[in-house]
Amino acid sequence: MGIIFEHNGDAVWEPSQGLGRLFVHQIRGVEKLLGLDSGVGDVINDECQIDPARLKPFVIALDRKLSSGGNETLSSLLGGCFAVAAGLYAACHPRDELDLSRIGAALKHRGELLVSGRTRARAIFADLQIDDEPV
Repeated sequence: MGIIFEHNGDAVWEPSQGLGRLFVHQIRGVEKLLGLDSGVGDVINDECQIDPARLKPFVIALDRKLSSGGNETLSSLLGGCFAVAAGLYAACHPRDELDLSRIGAALKHRGELLVSGRTRARAIFADLQIDDEPV
């Protein structure tokens, strides 16, 4: 049995125990880095509540950090966490378009695929294209 990430009683993502807990641990580290709460709750009884009102500003702030350039290693570490967080936000509010950078928009799309489980998505940066240019 995995972990159920929920919003308003609806399951929006159901990863394995290991994957779900790893994501929550990553989120906690990024919260410290940004000094901002993510809206991703703690795992209790194999469930994790998502608060999209807090997740949205977190995703936007993380996008700004990713798109500011600088350390490529940090960007690589943050990219996967960003993609899943943005995918979770999209699963909670599919019609709300976020004002994201080009890299953020591309990673959000990959995150939507990862969270939805509708299709197998490749690794976060594998064959990632922005304006027809490889990243």
